[in-house]
Amino acid sequence: MLKFLKIFTKKFAFKNLSEHKLIVFDCINNKYFRELFKNTDYYSLSTRLERIETIFINFELIKFIFQNFLKRKLKQNYLISVIKQMRPKLVITLTDNSEEFSIISNYFENEVPFYAIQGANRGDIKLRRTEDLKIYNFDTFFCYSPYEKELYTKKKIKIKNYIYTGPIRASLALKYFKKERIVIKSKNDIFLPTELSFNSPYNKFTNYSDSCKKLAEFTLSFCKKNNLKLIFCAESEKNTELFRKENEFYKNVLQRYDVKLTPKTHNYSAYQNMLESNLIVGLNTTLLREAIYLRRKVFACNLTLFDQADFPIRNISSPVIKNQTQFDNHLSKLLEMENKTYFEIIKNEIFKITQIDQDCSEIINSKVNNIIHNKI
Repeated sequence: MLKFLKIFTKKFAFKNLSEHKLIVFDCINNKYFRELFKNTDYYSLSTRLERIETIFINFELIKFIFQNFLKRKLKQNYLISVIKQMRPKLVITLTDNSEEFSIISNYFENEVPFYAIQGANRGDIKLRRTEDLKIYNFDTFFCYSPYEKELYTKKKIKIKNYIYTGPIRASLALKYFKKERIVIKSKNDIFLPTELSFNSPYNKFTNYSDSCKKLAEFTLSFCKKNNLKLIFCAESEKNTELFRKENEFYKNVLQRYDVKLTPKTHNYSAYQNMLESNLIVGLNTTLLREAIYLRRKVFACNLTLFDQADFPIRNISSPVIKNQTQFDNHLSKLLEMENKTYFEIIKNEIFKITQIDQDCSEIINSKVNNIIHNKI
């Protein structure tokens, strides 16, 4: 009821809608789409109630909602009608795990293609029952690697086409550094990202949140003993609610080792920090696979010992670690290893988790523009 009442806090626009060849579904990632489609006209469709600023009203929209009132939720009918009136040639999203995207994709099946770009590791997909995933359905998935195809096929998710691109954010980061002439310098021994996980789906099955804190303690302890330079990288900007939560989550370990989180300073600061570090340590963060794409050594350390949280490949990048001693020994080995040697050892398995040495953003941009300009 409260969600419904929020509608009356929005602006209302009584008008017919203009046509747009490309619609970006969910404006939350618009900062990346502005870079990805900088030379392409597109409409960014807000789909989250708290982010919808203007609600359109016209005869066709009202008619469609009333005709389909019992078939779907009000917002879903609204979004379908908006998309119908805009007559796009393609709808695309970076929120690939959105049920709403799949529901609306199903309505437009064989009429308008719906493409999804993988935005992160999908533990939520991995841990849900196959029966609960029947709702997912879209045309094409720009994903990191064959690992996703294997997982989604096993879960019987309906996706017509898989295109292996690697991670979009890491790809855009490289373009950003080049455009802004940012010089990458070697600054840190270890990059450790926060993994704020109290809402993680893994917590239902294992000691996931505690293990994230434990990994931070292992890493900070090792750095202190060996006088190493560590960057403990936050997901959020300074003076935000999320930054406060990250600090609270790691409060005990931060105080024990007198360490501060490094806040986000721009959209791609995490990737800059990774490139300026010798080694990336993490439990299950997406940044591990993105680091491989950026040709940085990673140590994926799943301290939960819950196999569903494992890194997609098992080799020197992701050994079984049970205690601090094992952790220290392997971390020392990886720090001493040349980057070239590391990638030579794992070269036959890289393709299982990401694409490397290819421009993800260009692959997506080319495919999208071919569709909206009728080149295919």
